[in-house]
Amino acid sequence: MADLQLVDVSIRDGNQSLWGATGLRTGQILQIAPVLDRAGFRALDFTSSTHMGVAVRTHRENPWERIRLTHAATPHTPLQFIGTGFRFISWQTAHPEVMQLIYDRLVACGISRFIVLDPMHDMAAVRRTAAMIAAAGGQEIVGALTYTVSEVHDDPFYAGLAGEMAACPDITRVYVKDPAGLLTPERARTLIPAVRPSSPWFLQQSSCQRTRSATASEDSSPSCRHSRDSSRPSASSTWISTWTQVSPCAARLVCIRSARALAANTTGSACSAGGSNPT
Repeated sequence: MADLQLVDVSIRDGNQSLWGATGLRTGQILQIAPVLDRAGFRALDFTSSTHMGVAVRTHRENPWERIRLTHAATPHTPLQFIGTGFRFISWQTAHPEVMQLIYDRLVACGISRFIVLDPMHDMAAVRRTAAMIAAAGGQEIVGALTYTVSEVHDDPFYAGLAGEMAACPDITRVYVKDPAGLLTPERARTLIPAVRPSSPWFLQQSSCQRTRSATASEDSSPSCRHSRDSSRPSASSTWISTWTQVSPCAARLVCIRSARALAANTTGSACSAGGSNPT
């Protein structure tokens, strides 16, 4: 039987999709962080360069301190950073030495899991980025296959990309990223079987719709949870990340209720795996 693990995406993806990454301040994140850590998630989809820029411009907060404080509050749960190649905060290309410094500091502050995403599927850039993250000490590096619909983006195209990522020694996971919500069940029935032979340790779909859901291959071993392992995860194990859209008031209510539960030293959590929609 497949081992199912959960990745919470409410702090980064949910926050960004609902409020343009402006909805949560550091104090609010720190209120819910111990509850999320206690829930036993596989990882927390935590931040991106966009989030870090918004923290400065909108809230006048230190994004590096936010990472350090949340890492201290979630000692059992890896924090995840998603990036798009050689850029940081601005949409201009950054020098490789600048990017190396950024990855070094992200790891030093507490980020251990990285999503490597290049929308144009520039595999040379993907491999170089993965090598930088590995040199910085990143423990898990996940390669993203950005899904879209065209005459070019067929099954052999994605199978070839998956094969290249599988051959990269620094990439430990691969997933299909569907930011526009275009991937249908019918399309997945041919896409996933086409990709899996090229990458036997791959099994994932990530669909960004009004309701978020994803499945991906993961190794349930403790060594893979906290460190980069030379072995690939088995195709029979999966992790799932879910996020359900909620209103700003409802989300803040979740944080308040969870903080009160934590203060009362209860073991229950007001937040479900995907961020439940309280009535």
